[in-house]
Amino acid sequence: MKVSLRQAEKQLYALVAAVEQGGERVVLTRSGRPVATLLPVAALDALDLLGRLLPDVAEVAARFPPLDPEAPGLGPAPGDETHGDTTSDGPAENRAPEVSVPSPPPGSGPTEPEASP
Repeated sequence: MKVSLRQAEKQLYALVAAVEQGGERVVLTRSGRPVATLLPVAALDALDLLGRLLPDVAEVAARFPPLDPEAPGLGPAPGDETHGDTTSDGPAENRAPEVSVPSPPPGSGPTEPEASP
């Protein structure tokens, strides 16, 4: 919810109650532009944690070269319709090798219940 500073001044207790009890986020505006936000303490704690984790993620990511979207094997993400046909597995050299998995010996695995007539 957006509230002007003038309105917030008059309704501060009600706004704090909405934030505290309902988890509401209140954006305070001056001349229609956002200048501050009231948010639940749990949300602030989550933001603090995220802020502490992000430098670690950036440090780890910096250890790896950036991905080249044109590199073989780096096709579109599933459901990504912006890169053409997503139903094909692409060229054979880009596919994972097929692996043959032997069946377990009879009686060694779970059995399916017999269907009732």
